[in-house]
Amino acid sequence: MQDLYLVDTLAVTIASAAGAGKIDNLTMMVYYDDIAGIQQSLIDVPTLQKRKLETVTVEYAPGAPASGSTYSGLAAITAQSDLLKRGSSYALVGYQVSANVTTLTIRGADSGNFRVPMPGPSPFQDRSGTFFYDLSSYYNLPLIPVFQANNSPGIFIEQVSNDLLAAITASLIFVRLG
Repeated sequence: MQDLYLVDTLAVTIASAAGAGKIDNLTMMVYYDDIAGIQQSLIDVPTLQKRKLETVTVEYAPGAPASGSTYSGLAAITAQSDLLKRGSSYALVGYQVSANVTTLTIRGADSGNFRVPMPGPSPFQDRSGTFFYDLSSYYNLPLIPVFQANNSPGIFIEQVSNDLLAAITASLIFVRLG
């Protein structure tokens, strides 16, 4: 892990051999333990273990993304099915994606309206179902995002993909908290 401060400027370079017209994407996950004015709802593994009630899967299937668009397929978490029980909190522990995309993102008031990235399946296919759980366990930090079901119409999922424009489906794996 690298310490970052609010005044730091991140400069990222992607090298590509794909040629003209090719879109290459990169997603970085940056964690700040405290940003003035921004509040994310995050928990750690011991908190999840104490509070877990049941697992719920939310489906995401936006159809084919728009041509030439990197961020596409924006949909509310309630677009495919509205399974989250109002008045409950849900921890996002992992996900599964049907096709290769750069990233899925989820954002809403509970994430401080920051996009929370979920890397595409390669090379994480075997670990994506427990991605945030594993991340939090490995770093021993509260890295499991928590969303309030009451906010679900304002929680948005989006895909980041290159110019290959793969139509995907995804399943987001939530644990309802008590």
